[in-house]
Amino acid sequence: MDAKILGIYANETQVGIKIGWCDNERGFGEILITRNNPRFDIVIDSETMGKDFVKEVLNKLVDNARLVD
Repeated sequence: MDAKILGIYANETQVGIKIGWCDNERGFGEILITRNNPRFDIVIDSETMGKDFVKEVLNKLVDNARLVD
């Protein structure tokens, strides 16, 4: 699996990050994570892939990142 940040956005009511993923078995897609004001709810649009898959994508994103201390 490969995962990378496609974009970050913010406006008066939301802040969000779009993550693209690609996998040989499952194809490709995007996950959108947003925080809505004023309640600060976190909403994840995973294209019906489920929380375990979202965790897998986020883990891969971290694994691929360069860590700066």
